Amino acid sequence: MKVSELMGKDLVIVYGGDTAKKAAEMMAKHNHGLATVFDNIHDKNIIGVVADKDIIRKVIAKGLSCDGTFVSDIMVKDVKSIAPDETTSAAMAMMINENIKRLIVIKEGALQGILTSNDIIQGMIKYKKELLDMAIDF
Repeated sequence: MKVSELMGKDLVIVYGGDTAKKAAEMMAKHNHGLATVFDNIHDKNIIGVVADKDIIRKVIAKGLSCDGTFVSDIMVKDVKSIAPDETTSAAMAMMINENIKRLIVIKEGALQGILTSNDIIQGMIKYKKELLDMAIDF
């Protein structure tokens, strides 16, 4: 199975100058745990990602203000990405090796989507069910 078959395309995008509060609001609105961070509205250059856990650990747990903390100060800058034509096996291996649950999907420098460990698990369950249904019909 290819990454492009399972990746989500409903993305949360925030900017480095946005506050942690705005990032949290955007993630809550879209029911996502990760936002992709761009430098600014005119530049489509990905500069990082921020997860709900980053806001909890780096802002709330330290007693900092969500209104006074910028995304650029708490984001993860070392973004792990994968191409849409890669296999989900390669994606799983990368997630395990990097101890992460999500990969940004990029093609020719452009953001295409996000692949989560849940996407892969759901894809595997669907595939196994299809195989079972085919065996029963046989």
